[in-house]
Amino acid sequence: MGLSTGTLITDAFAIVAVVVGFHLAFRQQQVRALWARFFPTRPKDEAVEARPPHEDPVHYGLIIAGVMLLAFGVLIFSFTTLYELMTDTPPAN
Repeated sequence: MGLSTGTLITDAFAIVAVVVGFHLAFRQQQVRALWARFFPTRPKDEAVEARPPHEDPVHYGLIIAGVMLLAFGVLIFSFTTLYELMTDTPPAN
């Protein structure tokens, strides 16, 4: 009663989607720091004005995108794994 290679690959991508979605939705400071490191848009000595979360439009976009990606990962993982386990047939002799 094992899982096929395709199911394991799909599950791995689903787990990555869940982790990325969680970080986008609930760990926004880490995501923004990572984006600032890889995609700098301002000189390092220029200060960025910090806004409260309720006034920052990116805050809500990250929450929505993160929760959608998290839900997508959970659904893909559960559907592929449960389908594979339900349709497991014994090998033919």
